[in-house]
Amino acid sequence: MDKFLVKEAIKVQYKQKHVFIIFGCALILVCIVLFVNVNALTPQKAQIVFVSSRDQNCEIYVMDVDGKNQRNLTNNLGEDYQPAWSKDGQKIAFVSMRDKDPEIYVMDADGENQRRITKRMGLDYYPTWSPDGKIIAFTVFPDGIYVMDPDGKNQRSLTDRAGYPNWFDPDFIYAVSSAGKFMETWGWIKHN
Repeated sequence: MDKFLVKEAIKVQYKQKHVFIIFGCALILVCIVLFVNVNALTPQKAQIVFVSSRDQNCEIYVMDVDGKNQRNLTNNLGEDYQPAWSKDGQKIAFVSMRDKDPEIYVMDADGENQRRITKRMGLDYYPTWSPDGKIIAFTVFPDGIYVMDPDGKNQRSLTDRAGYPNWFDPDFIYAVSSAGKFMETWGWIKHN
């Protein structure tokens, strides 16, 4: 009888050992997948995109989070403002008055490949990227909130009144405001 109990105890220990090994391997695999995914979505260096009129004209700039390496991304006679990072940090949507009418533009994060993606008689404002980067929501005054593809195609109305669209994605951006200024947002930080 004791021999039987010993054999059963050994079988139970053997099974527990395998369960722990399998659980440990699964945990390591999950950690690796999370590490790879986070690093794939994280830009090389956190940056802030902001608007400045230091040259007597509103332009879009980026800088490192320590305030260094400030660079003008747009430089034209029309005002550029309301920048919004794409989820992957590769693109910036913004509003420009370079064509005398506020329109939505998209550019690469380094300021290259600036292209107008709305062409309408309304006043286009407040571009914001969906968390998956496949849609840009924006406001057309006075018509309402619209969405479109990042190339400007498939524009469609969601509401019949203008508003301030913004996607909720807690893992990506933080609003940056002047110290002591309530409700004054002047930039966004890419989270990494």
